[in-house]
This record gives sequence, C-alpha cells and structure tokens, in this order.
Amino acid sequence: MPMVRIDHTRRDDPDFAGKASETVRSALETAFSVPREDFFQVVTAHEFGSGLFGPQRFLDIEHTQDLVFVQITCATGRSKEQKIALFQAISSGLAGETGMRPDDVIINLVENQRENWSFGRGEAPFA
Repeated sequence: MPMVRIDHTRRDDPDFAGKASETVRSALETAFSVPREDFFQVVTAHEFGSGLFGPQRFLDIEHTQDLVFVQITCATGRSKEQKIALFQAISSGLAGETGMRPDDVIINLVENQRENWSFGRGEAPFA
C-alpha cells in the first residue's frame, strides 16, 4: 500500500512517466513484497529549472539538472537490507529503462503506522 510520488524533469521520451512508474512498482514488489494491486502513484513532470532543485554535488555524488525525485510513503516494518535493495532496484531500473544517470535518482522513504491510511470513504481499515 505504498504511496509514491515521482517528480522528474520533462523529457523528450513521452513514455518516461510510465517507465518510471512501472520501475518503482516492480522494485516495490521485489524488495518489499508489495502486492501488484497495491498501486498508488503520482507522477509529475517539471520544466528544466522550474520546480526541481538539488546540489550539483552531495556526499561525493555528482548531480545534473536532470533529477528524478522518488518519495515513497509506506508502513513501517522493512529491514535496512530491504530498503537498500529497494533503492538499488529503483536506481538501476530507471537507468536501464530510461537511460538516465543513476546518480540523478534521489529517493526518500517515509514510514508511518498503518492506522494513518485511508483508501476511500474516509475509512481507516487498519486503525
């Protein structure tokens, strides 16, 4: 039941959003054992120089202006190893599917309790 936001700079590839979405979805299935039908994503394209900003260098990693930010909100309970596997699958998957640099993939994982979720009607099925 992760909620995913993918923000990227607009690209010439009209299929980029779909490729990015499927890459993250597949990585969540593999690394976190998320069922395929647990699929809640927002993918947003931004013009170059408008809306996505980051340092040119951080922790010895060089970045370009061609950044992709992936923010995943999910319930707590995954190990450090699962998180690292997820990050690596997303980064390498985006590089393989879209040709972008893995150094330009910024990922943030936000964990919360299951009672903080509603999937419609204002119901809290896990509260």
